[in-house]
Amino acid sequence: MTGTALPSCSPHRQGGGALAWVLGILALLAVLVALAVGALVMTGWNLFAEQARAAVQKQPDVLQHIGTIREFDFNIVATGEAEGSDEFVFDLVGSKGRGRLRAHFVTVDADHEALGKGTLVLSDGTTLVFDGGVR
Repeated sequence: MTGTALPSCSPHRQGGGALAWVLGILALLAVLVALAVGALVMTGWNLFAEQARAAVQKQPDVLQHIGTIREFDFNIVATGEAEGSDEFVFDLVGSKGRGRLRAHFVTVDADHEALGKGTLVLSDGTTLVFDGGVR
């Protein structure tokens, strides 16, 4: 007598597909919220950087030694190593020279930052000190 093989049956879950869809939609919403928050942070950061650049460009010593600022790059590593939590470090390249600015910025109003206390170390090692007078 030959045995008849029974078809193998795998258990089928009812409603498991709906749970996967719900979890997928929730994951997608979480990603979209994270992207929106990231976009807002970047927009705010870019606004701050533009205002900080304008404040630095107004300084007579910057005009004399750096000239017109062509590059104003946030240095995240040096900022992380800075002593104060409200101190920012930017690498500057201008028409006359380059340097590294380590400074505090003072919010004047929603559209303007002012250069606070800080230093600008030029590429030749010369250090310029800013007293923090809001101008």
